[in-house]
Amino acid sequence: MVGDPIKTDLRKFSYKNFYELDKGFDFYAPQTYEDDQHRRIMFGWLGNSKSEYPTDKNNWAHMLTMPRELWIDGEYILQKPLEELKGLRKNKRILQNSQNLTSSSFELECHVEGSFEIILSNEDGDSVSFSGNEEDYCFDRGNMTYVYAEKFGTVRWAKRLEQNQILRIFADRSSLEIFCDNGKTVFTSRIFLSSPSHLSVKGAEGNLYDLIPS
Repeated sequence: MVGDPIKTDLRKFSYKNFYELDKGFDFYAPQTYEDDQHRRIMFGWLGNSKSEYPTDKNNWAHMLTMPRELWIDGEYILQKPLEELKGLRKNKRILQNSQNLTSSSFELECHVEGSFEIILSNEDGDSVSFSGNEEDYCFDRGNMTYVYAEKFGTVRWAKRLEQNQILRIFADRSSLEIFCDNGKTVFTSRIFLSSPSHLSVKGAEGNLYDLIPS
């Protein structure tokens, strides 16, 4: 919520609208700080204490999100990947309609204007998908290798706010972070896809980067 300064003596906060900070499945307990460049930086907890994860049997469940810089734009809090994350890019390739992956850690930076669909899959046909039309986005993880926490659903929807835009999508083994609408709409989720090896893309043009360890 973006509104007037809080009146602590009256315990009152005036605002117009409420917007979900994240539209995905696994985003919790965000914390922010101001860095030495006076940027407001946020990390979130990439996990959900109410979900059982496939990695629980290994005594490991959660992680942190990537650092995100925050801005206020009208009623919205914008989230954008920290600029320094571009330093992790290597092996720039032009995005193809059908493309084999060389790494399970990668970034997509692609332009979309109308309807689009992006599918990450493996040799067995297991997949996760992110798509959009003129009205909505849809993130579907119901066809993963290891589907979990089904009582909370396997599909997330969000209203599309901008048509002509640049999407940025970061995958790192079992994490997926998707930035849409110039940072107004973000999906953060865990994904459990055994040996992801392929990308299928419709309605999007841009670049694919492998990511090196930080």
